Amino acid sequence: FVYFPGGKDGMTSDSLLLKYVNENLSYPDSAYKAKIEGEVFVCFTIDGKGQISDIKIIEGSNPYFDKEVIRLISAMPNWIWDEKIKMTDRIVTTRTLPIKFSLK
Repeated sequence: FVYFPGGKDGMTSDSLLLKYVNENLSYPDSAYKAKIEGEVFVCFTIDGKGQISDIKIIEGSNPYFDKEVIRLISAMPNWIWDEKIKMTDRIVTTRTLPIKFSLK
């Protein structure tokens, strides 16, 4: 298994990932001023060293949002592989995330 980094206080990998998104996602000014909301589905690859690559927007709703999501995922820290999984057994893993932009 591969996990989002920083597990402590019983927080799960998914809740840490959600926290990262919530703390680092910026609402694009142009979209905010135009009162545009939307959701972006992004896919990315995690390699055997935990590095992020191949970031792709699967379904976008607005170019401003797409650009912000790519920035957010690009800035994401490396993921951590379970120590029990040997380097030779680690396979490239793909994750897909929905990221919502809401004015509420």
